Formats: sequence, structure tokens, C-alpha cells
Amino acid sequence: METYQCLSGLTNGTYKLTAWSGHTCSQLRTDVYHHAYDVLKAQGTTADMVQVGNEINGGMLWNEGSTSNRSQLAGLLTSGHDAVRAVNSGTAVAITSPRAATSRAPAGGSTAPCPTV
Repeated sequence: METYQCLSGLTNGTYKLTAWSGHTCSQLRTDVYHHAYDVLKAQGTTADMVQVGNEINGGMLWNEGSTSNRSQLAGLLTSGHDAVRAVNSGTAVAITSPRAATSRAPAGGSTAPCPTV
């Protein structure tokens, strides 16, 4: 069994890579997809599970992917998921946020659980 976290080391903390600093959210989604895909392909083995991000309490790739921009964060995570599945459709995808069970949506926001991807 091989488990791989393809996006946990992607940024310095939760901020974007310098090369991605001027990218729009749409471009960041493409960046995330290509990064995850390339890392998994270069690994040369098939992972049983990939964790997209690592305990993303405040999101990832700020400011676009912060938890205050939930739809954009979901788009970035979906891009990572899609890349994992493009490499191997049988690889499980995990997203970890320790505060997910206790966090509250901002006023007017949704409190519905995240959809299973």
C-alpha cells in the first residue's frame, strides 16, 4: 500500500507559490491539476490513497482558496481530485480539515456537509 500527499507541500503554509502569485482562480485550478497529475505520474507507482492538501483549516493557496472563498476552495480541491482520478480512477482521495466537524459557516453561508467526491 502506498499513500501519497501530492499537494501538502505545494505552498509555503497556505500561500501560493511565487510562480503562481498573479494567477486567477481559474488558472490556479489548472495549476493544481497539472501539479498533482505531474507529481503522481513522476512517482512511477500507483497510490492507494492521495490526500489533497494537508489539514486545510484555513484553506489553501490564499487568498483565492481561503475558507472565506469556499466555492473557490472547492474548485481547487476538485482540480486536485480530478488529477488523481485521471492518473488512476481507483485511487481514493482524502481531504483533511480537523476543524470541519466544529466549524460554522459565515452569516448567510451554507452549513451543509461537503459533497463526497
